[in-house]
Amino acid sequence: MQDKAALPRNVPSSDKEPELEIEIEHSKVTMILQKCCEFDNQINFLSEAYHLVHGGPKTLFYNSSNLAKIETPMKNTVLHIAALHGNEDIVTLIVEHAPKLFDDAKPEGLSPIGATIMKRDQVMLRNILQEKPTWIHLMDTYKRLPLHYASAIGYLEGVVYLLGICKCCTIQRDKYGYFPIHLASHGGHVEVVKKLLEYCPDPTEMLDTSRRRNILHIASNYGKHEVVRYILQSDQIRELDKNHKMINEKDSEGNTPLHLAAKSCHPKTIFYLTWDERVNLDVINQNNETALDVVNSISQLSNSSTRQVSTAMILNMFMSRVDFPFKIDYNL
Repeated sequence: MQDKAALPRNVPSSDKEPELEIEIEHSKVTMILQKCCEFDNQINFLSEAYHLVHGGPKTLFYNSSNLAKIETPMKNTVLHIAALHGNEDIVTLIVEHAPKLFDDAKPEGLSPIGATIMKRDQVMLRNILQEKPTWIHLMDTYKRLPLHYASAIGYLEGVVYLLGICKCCTIQRDKYGYFPIHLASHGGHVEVVKKLLEYCPDPTEMLDTSRRRNILHIASNYGKHEVVRYILQSDQIRELDKNHKMINEKDSEGNTPLHLAAKSCHPKTIFYLTWDERVNLDVINQNNETALDVVNSISQLSNSSTRQVSTAMILNMFMSRVDFPFKIDYNL
């Protein structure tokens, strides 16, 4: 069973919406927006908001109390939807003319700043955080911060920007006990992992609370061999992990990173792990199995795949690494 690390998405309704006539009388704009919301018609909602800020008198936007109260059934405000659709004009105009919308917004699910990060929109991200700097600590229903989202999708520019504002976000857990660096490892984002390690006092102690796995466990389980290679060659981790605790760490089921790579059948990950002299090939899990036992039992099943059989063959060969006259070159 794999870790629950998938990111939530606030997807607009795909149901066909009734045509709504666009009124030109600005006094009726709020009423039209409310009608759009009844059907959760986000495209019409955004279109009418755009009409309001570009075609209507700015006084309507200055006095934004009514607009601030309008929500779709998915609890999205005009600010949410502008961010979801990557509409910088709307967000900029809200910042300039209706900052009250930021105060009244009560994000549920994917927040405006979360949506902005998913769009990788640096300009919008800066605009929102300049107006509402406390939102860098805003948690969604998964208890994820903006840094969790930026790390999960490998948005390095966003990660650097967020860390420049607040470094303590690196040690905040989400609902599943994951730190941002866990999600970066899960996604295979080497540069983000590298950047986050600069702000992690001791990554060897950063275990998730669900299965007590470190970042090497997660990268190995999902076959992110480039992250595995980086972790193994990291001078920082080598210095902190002199007893090889992190590399041979057991999770809640007694599995080491090598066990997980074998169980999930990731040949490249197995290669990097088995050819690192610090990795103990003989560690057993709670089922009294070594990594070799795990992969051999899988390959012997009648319905085993070619990949599983191939992985077993590779691991059997790599387990006899002492017979080979060379060691792994991480610069390959």
